[in-house]
Amino acid sequence: MKIDIRKRYSFKYYDSLIAYMIDNNYDLEHGDLWHIFNNMPATKSSKYNNLGSAIIYLLDELKYEKRNRLVELLNKCFDYKRIDVNRYKYNCKNKLVSKYLINLETQLRNHNLESDEEDAFEDFKSLF
Repeated sequence: MKIDIRKRYSFKYYDSLIAYMIDNNYDLEHGDLWHIFNNMPATKSSKYNNLGSAIIYLLDELKYEKRNRLVELLNKCFDYKRIDVNRYKYNCKNKLVSKYLINLETQLRNHNLESDEEDAFEDFKSLF
């Protein structure tokens, strides 16, 4: 369920809006999710930290329809909780989803590195 646009802009602080949306089971949008994962404290669990880092990378890199599908997945398969002002934690309800997201991030990073190398090589060739 999406929050009404008027209700969204009635909050004085963005953190209050996100807390309200989490407490009332509203769907979070891209910016809301980006804010949550970027304000997530590190834990002793490397799996937790790795998944959070992968999600931040995917939220930054994916565009258009792919980003919308990611946002839907994050709303459907994750629970969020506010633990302090501008501090959140998450819980992934499905271990396969967490493995998929970490794997997707790795593949996307590798693809981007290869693309950058190819572009650099083409730029180098154009000099001669």
